[in-house]
Amino acid sequence: MRKLIIILLVVPFLSSCATVNFSSKYYTPPSNYDKDIAEAWNEILIKVPLKNKSHYSYRIVKDKETKPAGMPQSIKEGDNFVILVPEYYIKYVYEFYYPNYHKIIMCCLFSHELGHPESGYSSDTIPQHILCDKYTIEHLLIPTVSPVDYYSTLVISAKYFSARKGLGGHAFNIGWNILNAATFVFVGYGYFNDWYANDINKRLYALRRSYPGIKFSFKRN
Repeated sequence: MRKLIIILLVVPFLSSCATVNFSSKYYTPPSNYDKDIAEAWNEILIKVPLKNKSHYSYRIVKDKETKPAGMPQSIKEGDNFVILVPEYYIKYVYEFYYPNYHKIIMCCLFSHELGHPESGYSSDTIPQHILCDKYTIEHLLIPTVSPVDYYSTLVISAKYFSARKGLGGHAFNIGWNILNAATFVFVGYGYFNDWYANDINKRLYALRRSYPGIKFSFKRN
């Protein structure tokens, strides 16, 4: 009961710390953005030898349709594997990396999510996630996408996750704040402060060690 009360007290604090708005929420991407994304998806299906191609699909979804809200992720629907791409993630990519890198980013996102069923490595633990990253780089990138592009896309995801954090940043999603507040209370500030970044930061570090010279290469608008 005491921890529940603390959570209720922390949530307003997190929202009050959000002095910088998450601008991508209000950004309007080009009217043909869904066509661009479909092209990126189809290019992977054509150029990458996937084991279970007929069972894969993707869906553009609203923020609240993913848990945590706004996070790209994959779900199983019967025998099928569906990649959920939140609208806010798309808006973020288009606001800051269109027209030079948006398709590369979407290709890398799709390749990574397909890496889980293709390799059998899950996202449940960081070591498994790192193995999935390496499998994706070695087997699932289209010829025009490089390991540097994949690494850069992972950095973009880290930046997006950071923009979605409630503490000292862009807290327009109350569910996000409640989850972070619970983490703060039950786990502690140190882990809370790095709740979503921890996984990606360790994966980026592992890729830098495995692929010398790899670095972020995209230029933000």
